[in-house]
Amino acid sequence: MPADLHVHTRASDGRLTAEEVVNKAQDKGFTVISVTDHDTVSGVKSALDSDSSEAIEIIPGVEINTEFMGEDVHILGYFIDIQSEILLKTLTEIAESRKKRAKKIIKNMQQDGIEVEFGELQEIVTGDIYSRSHIAELLSEKSIVSDYEAAFEGYINKESPYYVGRYYISVEKAISVIKEAGGLTVLAHPGKIINRDDVVMRLIEMGVDGLEVYYPEHSSSVTAKLRSQAQKNDLLITGGSDYHGLDKRKKNKLESVKLRDEYISDMKNRL
Repeated sequence: MPADLHVHTRASDGRLTAEEVVNKAQDKGFTVISVTDHDTVSGVKSALDSDSSEAIEIIPGVEINTEFMGEDVHILGYFIDIQSEILLKTLTEIAESRKKRAKKIIKNMQQDGIEVEFGELQEIVTGDIYSRSHIAELLSEKSIVSDYEAAFEGYINKESPYYVGRYYISVEKAISVIKEAGGLTVLAHPGKIINRDDVVMRLIEMGVDGLEVYYPEHSSSVTAKLRSQAQKNDLLITGGSDYHGLDKRKKNKLESVKLRDEYISDMKNRL
């Protein structure tokens, strides 16, 4: 019963609709997936409402972006109540800040003579979440850049003059909100901060329920280290592809992680 607990849809920065993701997962033989869009649960709702939702178990999830101890830290929430008032209020707050940021980036480009309009970006964004990925898509569609990757490299990376920093909620708030929504909290792709053991240990002390041990970009040694760390601290072990439906992220294919059902059972028992 393979599972993938980290997939994104068009509701945030994925390329496929929720229904397309569910159908693709089913075609790949998955019996369980979790839709974990960045800072929104609208994709989860669409997945649960899809015609294929009865054929595959969909765990309601979310991925909340935070900053902690100088690191970009993402907290995954699983088995959340997508109607939770505190969760929806927090996600609305984040969505509004993302939209303001996108407007500022577009304005910075316009001031430099780049012919882009916020209205054009709105046509691309189908959900509540505005991301740099959407701006890259716009620049690529308008042939201002040769492709999606070129947009990031030349226009919207952190060193670019057009770049605008993100607003982040605290990691403490992300953990609290997910737990108040009845969910489990998991540190996403900790291998990306594996050289900051102090960060990972602080997050464990703050009450995360698990680590995303199995991840396409984790080496075998990193995976082994994280698995050991999770076991020593009585943490849940999870995994997922971080699938976005993007050609540029070749490692993050939907079949790149197939989590065994015992780990899903552990999560349900922990609940």
